[in-house]
Amino acid sequence: MNLRSVSRQAWLRLRDTGIRSLVRAGISFVFVALGRLYNRGLVRARHYRHRRRYGGSAPEPYGVIFIDPTEVERRIYPYVGNELSEYGTYIRDGNWDRSYTERTIQYLPDIPQHTQLVFPLEESLFFTTIRAWIEDDDEWKETDWYALDTQYKSVAKAEQRLDQIETLYEEIVSGNYLSQATLSNRNPHSRSVLRYALLPPAHFEVEVAIGRDGEIFFVDGKHRFSIAKYTEAERIPVRVVVRHEAWQELRQEIHDTKAVSELSSRARSHLSHPDMADLTDDGLTESE
Repeated sequence: MNLRSVSRQAWLRLRDTGIRSLVRAGISFVFVALGRLYNRGLVRARHYRHRRRYGGSAPEPYGVIFIDPTEVERRIYPYVGNELSEYGTYIRDGNWDRSYTERTIQYLPDIPQHTQLVFPLEESLFFTTIRAWIEDDDEWKETDWYALDTQYKSVAKAEQRLDQIETLYEEIVSGNYLSQATLSNRNPHSRSVLRYALLPPAHFEVEVAIGRDGEIFFVDGKHRFSIAKYTEAERIPVRVVVRHEAWQELRQEIHDTKAVSELSSRARSHLSHPDMADLTDDGLTESE
């Protein structure tokens, strides 16, 4: 977000809502900016630790990979317990990628605090609603999700969500699923100064996690992701918020090995994984 954009949005707020609103927005901006500057420092420190341990295989804090959304079948909530922030990327061991449940998740606020679950997308009311809306042409306002949405929020918020979903649907089915970087470059003035301040565009991509065996779990960005999934979009950009330590060790093996023949059978079986593209683009030789 450049100075020109900030100045323009400040002027528009002053013109439309007055000086008090501008002052309140300015105070909010300062607090948000200070918090994000602090977290940028934490992200850099974490990346430094990753680089010390994993060398060139360490993931970039906001690196983007491209996945087929139709191949993602489960969601993890929250990332890994509640101790991880939304900034950058993490590497964590433990059994967070195997905390399976088959129960239906109606609404995420219903999940007890400090509970971490991995559950099928088809057991999430939002995803089943989107699928029925797209595949069966169900009326959105007659769905259980809409009723729940108005119960937890308001009719106005539920209507706003529907407008957002319809807009995204039109864009995605027309083949215009764009990365956040592209959207930011196309129309920088349309983006909220407060929301986007001091964050790279990739921060706002759909978020995923990767388990020890390479399974990709959906994390956040459900509107874009669910529409892409059920319209069978072939490839979308996402950012990885957390990787299992065992998976990162596999990335390190591939990075540190010169020839395919020298890799373990497990590493060879994952060479085509989307999260290995940054390591294999330079090319492994077939033999040494």
